Amino acid sequence: MKKIKKALRVLAFICLLLLAGIGVGISGGVPIPLTKNRRDSEKENIELIESEDKKADSKLS
Repeated sequence: MKKIKKALRVLAFICLLLLAGIGVGISGGVPIPLTKNRRDSEKENIELIESEDKKADSKLS
């Protein structure tokens, strides 16, 4: 009786593994999120900053 119960448990476990494998095979697994789009939205606006010497020269002229 113990051997039959153990065999049924193993058989049920194998069936669950097969069902899970078939489900992943049909759906294609979990998609990996792309981080490219997130990086594009975080770009900083870079402005040209003139040096202090040029600003001082332009004020004197």
